[in-house]
Amino acid sequence: MVAAPWVPDGSLVGEDGFIRDEFMWAALDCPGAFALEAEPILLGRMSARILARPRADETLVVVAWRKGIDRRKHFAGSALFNEAGDLLAFSEQTW
Repeated sequence: MVAAPWVPDGSLVGEDGFIRDEFMWAALDCPGAFALEAEPILLGRMSARILARPRADETLVVVAWRKGIDRRKHFAGSALFNEAGDLLAFSEQTW
């Protein structure tokens, strides 16, 4: 399992004042590769669900974990939490 803080800056905000979806997807993407500890690796498929979008300058935590291996396929999950521990988004990936 890996974890890292993330404080998104104002350049990632949409017109509504919240972090845009594409940046939340990006924050969920790469940590999955780090959790796998396998190189070289290429993302094959990813699904994500955004439950709540944070504002800029909020301290967030991204976590990722290995879910398994099937021959050359590696599986990972990742999640994004706010400081209060509320789940904001999660994803599953096939690498």
